[in-house]
Amino acid sequence: MNHDHPGTWRGDTGRLTDLAIMLMVTLSVIFVGLAGCSHSATTPSGQTPTTQPASSQTAPIQTSASQPTASSGQVTTTPTTGTWTTTGSQIASPDRFSPADLTVDGILVGSTPHEVEQVLGVPVESRADIDPVSGLDVLTYTYDGAQMIFMEAEEADSALQLKYVEVTGRGYVLTRGIRVGDKASDVLRLFHRDPGQANYEGYMVLYGDPNLLDREVTTHEIAFAYYGEREIYFLYMKPPYMTGQATIYDEMAVLRLTVDDEIITKAFWMLGPGAE
Repeated sequence: MNHDHPGTWRGDTGRLTDLAIMLMVTLSVIFVGLAGCSHSATTPSGQTPTTQPASSQTAPIQTSASQPTASSGQVTTTPTTGTWTTTGSQIASPDRFSPADLTVDGILVGSTPHEVEQVLGVPVESRADIDPVSGLDVLTYTYDGAQMIFMEAEEADSALQLKYVEVTGRGYVLTRGIRVGDKASDVLRLFHRDPGQANYEGYMVLYGDPNLLDREVTTHEIAFAYYGEREIYFLYMKPPYMTGQATIYDEMAVLRLTVDDEIITKAFWMLGPGAE
């Protein structure tokens, strides 16, 4: 994974606090002035913190993909210099990435080929393979601007389930309304951001600690996100882990957005082992 220049994040926390105080005073005056009237007043929605984009490149989608996971970098925290603000169209309390975000055009991770065809129609091309590592069946659907890979479930029913998706076309809607062609800064506003700023191997950390996966000693869930000039990367995983501690060989949910000139150009998501 190429680590280029970290992104920047600017703002003014003090200014936001002063603005909130002024807003409370103004609203108090308005409510006093309207005492006895039958009209009701509504307050504007709150403002939500977020961040900006920066680095790395998406590898081609593969059936046994080795997905990028953080190495042995250190997370260093510096005082925050401000916050992003949102518009009325943005969610008020953005959440961290989770497996529930693995969607495209309403199709959920784990969907069958039939369920995908009900939404997107018959693929332009389909290819059946055998995964060289697990020996399980693999089916690849190719659409205009999207590729979807189904893996045979290891459970008794052995049904093919959607596990990997790569999108390059602007017509597809991903989680939280994200599309190829969106601004990276707008996408970052849709997810939770920890207070302050942290660096991880040349990236800016949006939330969480990527080192938890590097150390391979964690027994609890892991959730982190970081971004750079060419990539925004989200990861989530939870127990049980194969060895009792989280490693890149355990199942993880990943969303990786490729960025070029501050615009999302490709989206990739998966649910499976980070390395096989």
